Amino acid sequence: MNWLRSKWFLVGATIFIVGIIMSQTISTPRFSGISKFEIVDFSNGKMKANVLLKVQNDNWFSFTGEKLQFKMYYKNHLIAEGKGIESFQLEKKSESLIPVVADFHADSLLNDLKTILYEDSIQLRVEVQGKFTFFKINTSTTLDTWLTTKDIMDAVITNSMGDDGLNVESIKLKELTIPTTFFDVSFNFKNKLPFDILLKEIRGSIYAEKELKTKVSDWAFPAEKLLKINESTLIDGTSNVNNLTSAFSGFSKVLSGSLDYYLNGDALISIDGREIKIPLRQHFKVNIRTKEIEIIK
Repeated sequence: MNWLRSKWFLVGATIFIVGIIMSQTISTPRFSGISKFEIVDFSNGKMKANVLLKVQNDNWFSFTGEKLQFKMYYKNHLIAEGKGIESFQLEKKSESLIPVVADFHADSLLNDLKTILYEDSIQLRVEVQGKFTFFKINTSTTLDTWLTTKDIMDAVITNSMGDDGLNVESIKLKELTIPTTFFDVSFNFKNKLPFDILLKEIRGSIYAEKELKTKVSDWAFPAEKLLKINESTLIDGTSNVNNLTSAFSGFSKVLSGSLDYYLNGDALISIDGREIKIPLRQHFKVNIRTKEIEIIK
């Protein structure tokens, strides 16, 4: 009986000691930085960004993680926040890249916009929280990281310009021949940025379908105008559309008497020598019989 008790005592002591050793050798996975930050969508005044977080697992076993939350700050201004995928795997003795979809608050950078333009990268503070399921460990980390300004500046500038910063003022049918249709196009550009800019040109292409597969025109309207804050200007030019290419893209549209066109371009601006593109998108419809043009809002 004493022998049996001694045996169970040794087994229990061994398990206890092994548990102590294991607990001392287990380390919590740690967030080590950002591998990627990319603006992927801008619609309805909101921006979405894809983020790849680096998480290091130094343990000899794998972890499953969940409930990942992400916030990013610039000078105490919240500029991005999001959540990770529902669950993710952290392989043993390795660094994993965990995807996060974040809302990007471009307007939080507006007051520091010109300062940021002069920098190649900016320092950010990142707060990350997550749960790791091996021992139900919850962990949070605050770390500093650097982000290159080229990854975000076009998006911030575009957001600052708003819906009425760049738009199509008018499209008029100038001349119609068998091979070519000539359109007079006028663009309205308003400088809604908090400093003066140089508008260099407005350029782009016209396509015969929404998917932008069949190009029927290329154009570039030079400007070279210095615009002060809230100053507006009209940029005019003529775009030549290839009728044969347009017709072959959809013969049923020709029979219906109406042609849809999709303008896809950008305004090229310069801020103290740094060039930035502001996107321009416009759908318009041409009535073949009446030659009237409808700009689709």
